[in-house]
Amino acid sequence: MRSYQTPAIALRSGAVLFALALAGALLAQSNPLDLARQHRAQGDLSLALNDYRRWLLEHQDDMGALREFAEVNAWLGRTDDAVGAYTILLRAEPGNVAAMNGLG
Repeated sequence: MRSYQTPAIALRSGAVLFALALAGALLAQSNPLDLARQHRAQGDLSLALNDYRRWLLEHQDDMGALREFAEVNAWLGRTDDAVGAYTILLRAEPGNVAAMNGLG
């Protein structure tokens, strides 16, 4: 037996799917790390730094984000901040090549 949806049911189903998709998009946007990476890719490095800071305040053990934070600081000429981040990274992960390269 075949099941058919009335237009009203189809419309409600579509509205629910749209609401779920919108909620997912909003959640992704509220993630500071995702925003940092998006801003970095777009060349908005100052905005990326702010997003990395927000992320790292709550995720101090995220060494990948810390490396990215250090790189962005270096690109912006914020040498002291870059060196500080690379130093923390190297203490947490001795032998980290990115940190060693960043420190020269």
